[in-house]
Amino acid sequence: MNEINSDLVFKKMLRAIDEIADEAQNFLWEDEKHYANWLAQSFFYVQWTTRQLALASARTKPITEDSFHWRLIEEAKEEKKHELLALSDLKSLGYSPQQFTELPHTSFFYQTLTYLIENEHPMAILGYSLTLEGFAAKRLREIYPRVIARYGEKATSFLRLHCEVDVDHFENALPHLNACPANLLPLIAKSIDQCSSIYTGILTDIHKFEQKKFLDLAYETSAQIEL
Repeated sequence: MNEINSDLVFKKMLRAIDEIADEAQNFLWEDEKHYANWLAQSFFYVQWTTRQLALASARTKPITEDSFHWRLIEEAKEEKKHELLALSDLKSLGYSPQQFTELPHTSFFYQTLTYLIENEHPMAILGYSLTLEGFAAKRLREIYPRVIARYGEKATSFLRLHCEVDVDHFENALPHLNACPANLLPLIAKSIDQCSSIYTGILTDIHKFEQKKFLDLAYETSAQIEL
């Protein structure tokens, strides 16, 4: 078995990005209920992003991990109030977060990462941020035209921003992967796998939830007709 190195972790990340993109391509973006639920789930987990970045920054070691510490602080500033964009888009569609349930994989997304930061190493956040920002930078542009064509600019600001800013975020984070100590690379690889599995799980959860609502409504309608 090859010894894990930053190049192997980078290739794993690219595969994870492709896995998310494959699932995203099949997601029903043009269905308003699916898209609104996606915005709600995004709102639920993104409101934790700056808190997790601050937590990870605070848990880095002085001197030896200073570059990572300061990068996390800058990233927290860059991610400030991004959840409000998802909220604004949701409101433009006529919905509020209170109309949605936080689905299981949405909870897993921020709860699992928080556990890794607190119990394994704060650099675990790098696997999550590289994977999601890499997806946004490299593949989300394939999705965005479908969404803006269906909903217009007022309801797509969250997607649009991440298509734009995550290109730089992704490029700025890559040097930290290359500089990552060898003993932490298995943790980064694990967090990449978790991010990919959990995020694709969010998309699957949304589809199952909306499909169940549709079937329940069809059943209720059928029962009323029979009565």
